[in-house]
Amino acid sequence: RPPNSQPHQSLNYSPTPDIIPVTDIIPQESARQGEFESHPAFEIVPDNQGIIEVFIGLVNSKTSTLSIAKMTIPLIGLPFQTNEFDEYTVVLNGLLNVETNETTFFVNAGQAIIIQKGERVRYRTPHPSRAKYIAICLPGFSPGAVHHEE
Repeated sequence: RPPNSQPHQSLNYSPTPDIIPVTDIIPQESARQGEFESHPAFEIVPDNQGIIEVFIGLVNSKTSTLSIAKMTIPLIGLPFQTNEFDEYTVVLNGLLNVETNETTFFVNAGQAIIIQKGERVRYRTPHPSRAKYIAICLPGFSPGAVHHEE
């Protein structure tokens, strides 16, 4: 970790950002038709721990540099894990408790948190309807890059 860097950043943006059409970001000639499915791949995490909907990643686009997924975690939460990627999390609904060795962050809908690679972390929710969030991983998620504790 670089000197003076913050291991965790909790961000809350109240104004709604402008929505920019993808065609304004990616020139049409560089977009490849049919490179990956237009619908997310659904993957159920073992032991009824939640649902992962992969939009971009190894599962559907064969992308390893970045992954984007919508996560739904159950009331019991997930076990502690240490990741080999930075994870940028934006909570869509519910309340997400993000536990690290240092503290517990309470991240509400509309807020975000960054967990750096190598940080021990656990995601939980006290919200009865589960918490849903977008997870962006750099480099992209792969099963071998997540080390779960039992």
